[in-house]
Amino acid sequence: MSERKSWDVQRKPRLPRENPSAAAPAHENAPRSPSRPVRASAPKAATPVIVRRSARPNNEPSRRTGRLRERRKRKRRAFRYVLLVIFILLIAAGWYGLWLPAFRIGNVEAEGAHAAAIQQIVASYTQGTYYHLVPRNSVFFFPRQHIRNAVLDANPDVSAVSVTRTSFSSIAIRTVPRAEAFLWCGTAVDTPLPGGDCYEADIEGYVFKDAGVGNVVSASSTASTTDTSTVSSAADDEKGEVRMFGPLTHEVADGQSPIRASVVTPGTIPDMLKFIAAVRELGAPVSAYAIRGDEADLWVGDATRITYVIGHEKDAALLAESTLPSLSLTDGSIQYVDLRFPGKAYVKPY
Repeated sequence: MSERKSWDVQRKPRLPRENPSAAAPAHENAPRSPSRPVRASAPKAATPVIVRRSARPNNEPSRRTGRLRERRKRKRRAFRYVLLVIFILLIAAGWYGLWLPAFRIGNVEAEGAHAAAIQQIVASYTQGTYYHLVPRNSVFFFPRQHIRNAVLDANPDVSAVSVTRTSFSSIAIRTVPRAEAFLWCGTAVDTPLPGGDCYEADIEGYVFKDAGVGNVVSASSTASTTDTSTVSSAADDEKGEVRMFGPLTHEVADGQSPIRASVVTPGTIPDMLKFIAAVRELGAPVSAYAIRGDEADLWVGDATRITYVIGHEKDAALLAESTLPSLSLTDGSIQYVDLRFPGKAYVKPY
């Protein structure tokens, strides 16, 4: 047999080169028959993409948005200008109205004490303007609080002031006077005020008016009495007033008025007055009340006194109720009744 030559070998057809990253189909992994050559499938033709171009340019939508935004901005700006003009017109109209006589105080109705003085105070506080813009006598902007304080400072016998607007051109001022609770006649019984004058004081111990009593006269004591000053009078017995002697909250120089000062221990004055009323109901005509530190003396006539501790008015009233009805306090036979000790009353006759 002759030797096979290279040209006797039949060559196999060359297959197309594949992408190694792509997965091979299942039928390609199967064993192939050497007698059936595999033909490579032709690639599919790409589908053409049709792009339709608009007849308008690409920046037309942004131009329309910009024009719309600009129109809205102009409308908002115009609206602000209109509001500003309206606001300025309202301010100008209000300022012009404040200067009209129809809205300025022309009538002051003062009721109560010191009516003429109150009208003068109002006239002095409603003159001029505020920073040359608003008149002080405007019925809407007049100095209400300053007027009230000025009336109280000028009149210590006034306890409260009411300032109200009655119309567009008038105001009304009403005062509440202080009620007298007792007469303050000095710091001690043996040292009354010069001339025997006294001052009216209210329930809080505030001295507010000169009573001008002038009937507390010092008198020489008898042999059976102490050397205290005279503290009673027929006028006081008729009026039922009580003279109080006690220190004030601040020192008053000689010749200086004690008005606007207050008696010490003002919180206990209501209980003091209640105790005085209870003793009077027991038949003891109390005419004076003297404060000595934490103790107090109730004077019956010129020589007899009832002593107790301030702040213990209820206990002293119980002792007085059980002791005073059996005593004769108006004939000058008793020097003092001591109610300072709980449950015990000491009586010292002359």
